[in-house]
Amino acid sequence: MHEKVNLDNVEVDGYVIPLEGCNLVFASSGACLLACGAIDVDALDKFGISAAKVTGVETVADLMDGAVKGVNQHATRRGISVGEQGRTALLKMIQHQE
Repeated sequence: MHEKVNLDNVEVDGYVIPLEGCNLVFASSGACLLACGAIDVDALDKFGISAAKVTGVETVADLMDGAVKGVNQHATRRGISVGEQGRTALLKMIQHQE
């Protein structure tokens, strides 16, 4: 399932891919990704993608409202830290793209 999400007048793409026993959930814009815990955000560093993860989510709304549990190096350089709200982290990543 695909949905558009508005973050302070910035539109991002949100996705929920149902898998057996769980949902793969993520939202992206350009080289920025907010993802569920099933995605290895650290592996995305080598592609120049800023990424953070929020665990225990089933929907894009859960992803946006949840607390960030992990951040890769590209996202860290953009000021993203563990504990901040998912939507805040994604918006900061988008605003600080290289």
